[in-house]
Amino acid sequence: MVLVEDQLTRRDVDNAWDLLDANEAGVAVELVATQLVEHGATVEEETVRLVRSLCEEMGLRDEVWRSLRGTTADAPDGVAETLRALSSLLYRTGEPRWAALLGSLAEEAATPRPADERRQLLVTVIGLYRGMGGLDDLVLQDASGVRTEQPALDDLRRRLHEQAVRERGADGPVGGGAGS
Repeated sequence: MVLVEDQLTRRDVDNAWDLLDANEAGVAVELVATQLVEHGATVEEETVRLVRSLCEEMGLRDEVWRSLRGTTADAPDGVAETLRALSSLLYRTGEPRWAALLGSLAEEAATPRPADERRQLLVTVIGLYRGMGGLDDLVLQDASGVRTEQPALDDLRRRLHEQAVRERGADGPVGGGAGS
């Protein structure tokens, strides 16, 4: 907490400390990692290694620390970072199927690859928005209604679509994507 609290809102810091006081260290780590990603914080590589170690010791999902890799100063690209942020948010809000898929795509996006393979990955990302049951149809809700995280989901998926379309467009149209 001490290493990153200057990059979080006061509310996030207070919530994390409250969780730690209540012996909910795993939930606190997940909260801090998610908020760092959502706020676009820049995290030192050493902090990511520390969070990874904590996650391994506590038996937390790899996605918790992996989401932070997109926040380091040498983050590979916006698409990978946004995919990680979406994956983290969706794991936290009980959408493990979407979270796993987006986490896997984030790993692919972060891996250097030839231009044609990169374009195909972008086509795949854009394709997530097509048809019934696509990413743009996802609504986060529970018994009390739409969850408070819904605006964050809306912002992240809009950002992802814009990034993927913009990057794909830089190389010219690629068949199979939305709007092609």
